[in-house]
Amino acid sequence: MQKYKMKYLTPEWYLILKRCLWDEDYIIEDDRAERKDNEFFNTVYKNKENVFVKNLEFAGYDGEKIDINKARKVFCGRFNDLLSVLETFPQEIINLIPDKRVLALGYASKNNKKKIIEYTEKQKKLYLGIWGEAKTSVNEVEKKMKEQPNLNEYKTGYLSNIIQNESELIIEFVDIPDLIIIDGKIKRQDENFYEWKDNNDLFSPLTIMVEKELDYCDGKFIVNLLMENQDGFEKHKVWEMSIEGSSVKWC
Repeated sequence: MQKYKMKYLTPEWYLILKRCLWDEDYIIEDDRAERKDNEFFNTVYKNKENVFVKNLEFAGYDGEKIDINKARKVFCGRFNDLLSVLETFPQEIINLIPDKRVLALGYASKNNKKKIIEYTEKQKKLYLGIWGEAKTSVNEVEKKMKEQPNLNEYKTGYLSNIIQNESELIIEFVDIPDLIIIDGKIKRQDENFYEWKDNNDLFSPLTIMVEKELDYCDGKFIVNLLMENQDGFEKHKVWEMSIEGSSVKWC
């Protein structure tokens, strides 16, 4: 049903957000990006990959030794995800780019950089405008509650588990308070989520709550969630989930 659906912060909105990556800070001017140059691409890719792997090694994970091959596979997955986002740019922008692989890694000629940033700045304004509308909508719906949960207080969170019992549905997170829907029932769940394990390593699959909305219909509150599954090697799947209940709180 229509009420069990993100109204503002949709998968399409999330894609707009991802396009905003190509900003002044991300794009490096380089004359070699004016033409397709496999040698230049290979050099840049290897350099970026090495930095990524070293950062993982530096961060570590409870003393875990990093599997270099797995780390390279994760980098490749992220690179492919960037390419897929670039494919959604307008054709007039795509036609300017001699090699999308190089732009995915953050390189463009001076002229192309200017045109790309002009486009992504418009995307940023669009993204922020929709985001603001969503936050205002949540605040308005919360006025109907006796105790307002301030749902806008938290944005993203790594999902740990979903527990259903007779009186409430609990969405447990690793890094933010749990979200509790009183008398909660799942009305929509497009995908299965990855349950967080205590022994998760850097390459374990996980599910992220990207954003949330709150609606009110027929005497019930509806929490709509935008979720993203990551398989551990940066293959992404964006999906939606809706829970209906009598009230909402953080705990």
